[in-house]
Amino acid sequence: MKHRATRTRRLGAAAAVTGLAALAGTVSAGSAQAASGETWDRVAQCESGGNWSINTGNGFYGGLQFLQTTWEGFGGTEYAPRADLASRAQQIDIAENVLAVQGPGAWPVCSVEAGLTAGGPAPAEPEPAPAQPEPEPAPAQPEPEPAPAQPEPAPAQQQPAPQQQAAPQQAQPAAPAQDVALAEHVIERGETTGTIAADYGSTVHELVAINDLPHGGSLIYAGHVMLVPADGAPTGAGTYTVERGDTLSQIAAAHGTSVDALVHANGIDDPDLILEGQVLHLG
Repeated sequence: MKHRATRTRRLGAAAAVTGLAALAGTVSAGSAQAASGETWDRVAQCESGGNWSINTGNGFYGGLQFLQTTWEGFGGTEYAPRADLASRAQQIDIAENVLAVQGPGAWPVCSVEAGLTAGGPAPAEPEPAPAQPEPEPAPAQPEPEPAPAQPEPAPAQQQPAPQQQAAPQQAQPAAPAQDVALAEHVIERGETTGTIAADYGSTVHELVAINDLPHGGSLIYAGHVMLVPADGAPTGAGTYTVERGDTLSQIAAAHGTSVDALVHANGIDDPDLILEGQVLHLG
């Protein structure tokens, strides 16, 4: 068990809010899937711990952490007023619409971890048109007398292509200024933004916004300090660094938990394969 040093600070809530990419056109609900349900489950596990009904009050809703404007702009209100009130299938349906327009960058960290891409089958090539018979040459016509030269017309000005109009967004009232208690977390070797968010009951989006992390939080360094919600500080579960000869069953027994709980908390694919120096989350 490693000791975590924290120091509480206060910060305005406006610094803890971030958004998905701006909407680029109106897409109706019900588009065909471009990613499997298992892939979306992995994205949700990274974004919200797999909780499709999550609403922590940070401005992001549901298992895939939709902004309210994104949920409305891509047709989500046909299912429910907010994403956390919709079913898993309905949230995935709207996420497919977002993926088709914005690409996997709408989930910058978790799309990489989950293997989310914006693929799809290539369109079928049209069949070639049947060959047309060559026309017979027309009989020679007497050459007409040349007409008097006309002044060349001024070159036509190209008309700019009409720009696609973005879907109208409903004006959102400004959030009242609030004091949000924050604490400092010293990043340990082997930790990621996703695992730290899980430890503190937060999300990747929230930590990226609070700390203004580059690259969507995918690049952090051991020894650096990250601000986390103080209200979500760990209550004793903590982490454990794997030592030579350890097994999951030994670690679970020593910390009063189960192998299944450790596998779920750490996203372990093979319970028989853990590495020396690997940091395991015990909660």
